[in-house]
Amino acid sequence: MAESLKNRYEAARQKKRKLRVGITGNEGSGKTFSALKIAAGIAGFLPDGKPRRFAAIDTEGGNLSHYAYDEVAYPDGFHFDVLEMEPPFEPARFSELIAMAAAAGYTVLLIDSASHEWNGIGGVLEMVSANQKKLSRGDADRFDSMKQLAWVDPKSEHNKYLAQLYYLDMAMVFTYKAAFEKERVKQRIGGKMKTVTIDVGGKPRTDEESPFALTCNLLVHRSRPGTFEAWRDHKMRSYVEHLFRDGMMLNEDLGAALAAWAAGGREAPRKPRNMKQIYDDFDRCLSTVHRAPDPAAAVRNITSDPDWGNLLDYLSKERPQAAEKLVGRVDQMLEEFDRLNEEENARQSVATPQDAAS
Repeated sequence: MAESLKNRYEAARQKKRKLRVGITGNEGSGKTFSALKIAAGIAGFLPDGKPRRFAAIDTEGGNLSHYAYDEVAYPDGFHFDVLEMEPPFEPARFSELIAMAAAAGYTVLLIDSASHEWNGIGGVLEMVSANQKKLSRGDADRFDSMKQLAWVDPKSEHNKYLAQLYYLDMAMVFTYKAAFEKERVKQRIGGKMKTVTIDVGGKPRTDEESPFALTCNLLVHRSRPGTFEAWRDHKMRSYVEHLFRDGMMLNEDLGAALAAWAAGGREAPRKPRNMKQIYDDFDRCLSTVHRAPDPAAAVRNITSDPDWGNLLDYLSKERPQAAEKLVGRVDQMLEEFDRLNEEENARQSVATPQDAAS
């Protein structure tokens, strides 16, 4: 008895943090590509400079392999080992495959898409439905009364799956399919304010508890693929908020920054991206910036990135015409967006009382 009451408390100290990143988006939002970039950034490099391979569970019929490195077909591809998972998407099978990756020594695991564990074929919701039918034995009057009992086994399996999110040291990246809500808002289109329907919210298609196990859950939308838009309903721990900036691309640098945070800031810096990768990121950002709520502000956020200055310095020395073209592109965009803002402000200032009331 005395031994069991011996004080085993000890002074709290900083430890390596468990890193869990969710990326939620609709079809065409770039969630898979963004997840691969972040996973690669977290994985980092081996001492010989080669990319460290990470593990991936593919529930999307082999979609991930389209992004795999190939010296000829896709030299900019990603270095990872994949396991293609087919239905049924039972929580126990996910738990087994996650444990397998951890036991094999992978430092990072990507699951694309984790939504299948909850509402995929053979996932938790289908397990509950099947149990409910079995327990009611075809009796429609008994069906509803069996619902609570039908949840027992699926919930137990799901809780074991969740436990791995909380306790395993291996970093994990998840993609989730998004359930957006529709909202009517006024936006500037072609210089005129029009009422349009946009997607807001962005709830991941999973249970209520899983998002709370994540370090951050980032929302991406097909209107600006792979772009962090600060106005969207992201969920993140306050201690990683400083790593995000409106208009930034979700890429390897973000993954490396998250990995450094998880390691307590002691992790070696990531091998710098080459200028082509940096240029491609900015090009994608600028190509969709007109869809932002305030395009002019979005352009200024993008060009305030330190990498923007590094890119211009490089181009000015190696490809001055390309640098001039890029600067001219941004200047033209800002001139146009600022002009539209001024015109809208002028219209608002001369609005009649009746217009204001309506």
